Amino acid sequence: LNNSITQGLKSVVGRERPNGRDDKSFPSGHASNASTAATLAVANLAYIPLPDWASTGLTIGLYSVAGGAAWARVEAEKHHVVDSLVGYSLGHFVARFMQEAFFEAGVENLAITFTPMAEGGAVTLRMPLRASRE
Repeated sequence: LNNSITQGLKSVVGRERPNGRDDKSFPSGHASNASTAATLAVANLAYIPLPDWASTGLTIGLYSVAGGAAWARVEAEKHHVVDSLVGYSLGHFVARFMQEAFFEAGVENLAITFTPMAEGGAVTLRMPLRASRE
């Protein structure tokens, strides 16, 4: 999902890279992927019994590595600062959305399936709808 959104924005926006190589600068795919991975890893830390200092240290480390990847793209003149910031934010948003919507504990009878097809495939999401009990 993150890659699809990132690539879609790149093709629609058409912002030129600082080094002039092409017009696929916005948003940064590297920053977005690094942020997605860090955010999902941090979410999974909640399920591992760790001391507070270890959990905090790992959280800071994971987000720092993702931020470093985003900044490295700016330093390498592959992206403008805004490209990396938006990519990082996009990756974080998508990861948190997916984590909270589909993978949090307590979601019962949830099923995500992939069916291969000739030109790609189909993803099916099955989840129960609950009526409000007010």
